[in-house]
Amino acid sequence: MNTQLDFWLFNKHVNHIKILEIGEDTFRKEIAQKKGYDLYEPNTRHDTVFNWDKITPSYSLSYDYVNIESELSAFLGNTPLVNHQNMLVETAPGRPIIEVKTKYFINYIWDFVRASNGMGAVMATSDYDLVMEFSNDEEYLLFSDFKI
Repeated sequence: MNTQLDFWLFNKHVNHIKILEIGEDTFRKEIAQKKGYDLYEPNTRHDTVFNWDKITPSYSLSYDYVNIESELSAFLGNTPLVNHQNMLVETAPGRPIIEVKTKYFINYIWDFVRASNGMGAVMATSDYDLVMEFSNDEEYLLFSDFKI
């Protein structure tokens, strides 16, 4: 797979990320299989990869307000994410999944969110224990299977 280092995110964080040989479809299917989650179904309330209405437990929060950029890093720093060494992260459609240290991911969360260009993104701990997803709709919701 092409490392695609022409992508701004990969260039900016080149010393802190590992570009994996899997794409978003494989990544999403692996999560669905390992967690037992339903992939997107038509007529769900939100434009997401997973049907969060069927995931228990699931949580959501809006990420469309002033100061969320600094607050979200603080919120994530107080979650079970910190007990995991690495995160697997979708970036832009068609780009490979990247692996990044969880602490680094939390510190630079907005770079990883911006990389999806508002198209939503799925992120998980490298063991798939914890999953989160930014919705691809006008509600700007962050869903997770852990409390944020």
